[in-house]
Amino acid sequence: MKKRFKNLSFIIKATWLYWPCCWPWMALAQQPRSSYDFAQSYIGFSSQIIPGFGSTQLLRDQADPLSIARQSLPTTFQPRLDIGGLHFWGHLDMMASLPLYGAIRTSVEDVTFEISTGFSMNIRYYPINLLKPTAFALRPFSGLKWSDMHYRQEVKGQQKGIQWNKQILMLETGCALVHNKYLADFTVQWLPNHNYDYPISRSQTGKLEFPFISFHVGVKYLFDFTAINKDAAVQQENAVWMEYLGKKRKLNSWSVAMGVSELLPVGKSSYKERPERQFLQNPGPMGLFPDIAVAKYFHQPDFELRLAFRPTGNKQEGYGFLQKAKRLSISLEAYKFLFDYHGFVPFAGGGFGLNRMSVSEFDDGTKVLEKKQTRYAPLLLIGWDIRPTRAEWMLIRSNIRWTPWLSMEIQGDRLQFNDVEINFLQYVLFPGRLLLKIKRK
Repeated sequence: MKKRFKNLSFIIKATWLYWPCCWPWMALAQQPRSSYDFAQSYIGFSSQIIPGFGSTQLLRDQADPLSIARQSLPTTFQPRLDIGGLHFWGHLDMMASLPLYGAIRTSVEDVTFEISTGFSMNIRYYPINLLKPTAFALRPFSGLKWSDMHYRQEVKGQQKGIQWNKQILMLETGCALVHNKYLADFTVQWLPNHNYDYPISRSQTGKLEFPFISFHVGVKYLFDFTAINKDAAVQQENAVWMEYLGKKRKLNSWSVAMGVSELLPVGKSSYKERPERQFLQNPGPMGLFPDIAVAKYFHQPDFELRLAFRPTGNKQEGYGFLQKAKRLSISLEAYKFLFDYHGFVPFAGGGFGLNRMSVSEFDDGTKVLEKKQTRYAPLLLIGWDIRPTRAEWMLIRSNIRWTPWLSMEIQGDRLQFNDVEINFLQYVLFPGRLLLKIKRK
């Protein structure tokens, strides 16, 4: 059975490389496009199935470093909430997928496993327009899935193993079907690098072979707030609305934004390279956090000034040890919108932030470390808006931040906080424009 799926992994790689080659032919056949057709949003549910093809090593006796045994991994599944959008007129799917609850506990003999993938970001390319009806309804795709893998093992009678969060990149291929307002998809996912070293005690590591293939099945509901703008009468009304905003001095507008970001640690910490800390993940685990902002948009230069608030952090726990690292960041950011490609509007800029960092550690319930530090640090910022017109009262934004020079000193070593923050789905509301729109009706 395992050999058959290894053959399937070759098919996945071949398919994944083939479909992007269709892009030039698809581009030649494009019809005139509208910014109001550029993107459609969706929300739905899915399940990821991880077959039990992998194995791990463990210690049967924590006091005996030679009592290493191998154990097969169980099959697990993960129900998920999918939120995203179809961009570039049905050719590019960008999705944020959240697990509906944490890792599912599964027991095999006297070993309990927690196996799942956490928050993920998926990008899928459809060479055939997913939204345009044709005689052949199925639409093949290839893509990438960037996620974190959650893993923990616990032998009965011993302390829980370390809670492990590994960044993974998977190749995807599959097919989708759209019927009315519903999108159904089936995906085969291939993990190229699936062999890892997992701490089986505080001082010893074992070999973890994660399943190289998994499956994803989902159903999503499509909706589009901007399609109505294609109507000639509505476009005329939009022009009147733009003029009205100018008269009311609301082209320069305040906005509030809310989204969920993924924390991606990128720098190794010398503090975790100490012998008594080497079982901790280095760089640290990924994590989710809210991304909240208040901004002022300046219409004439197409520029925005923003105050952003992000409480980030991560936790590592295992073998009786617990480490909590937190960062509260408040940053002033400025960025310029670069161009408008049918409603796809990228921006670039930077900022300067106040960062309150803290770390605490507990060994068998006893606090062994607590330190806090406040530092100011610059950050780099890129992203893009899905903006059909420059007079919208609501839009969708993506942000990517990096604070490259941020760390904390602990006993002569460094604990890195120079994380990348990625937010593919942030809702931006212009309250002043919305109130004016309500009053005009």
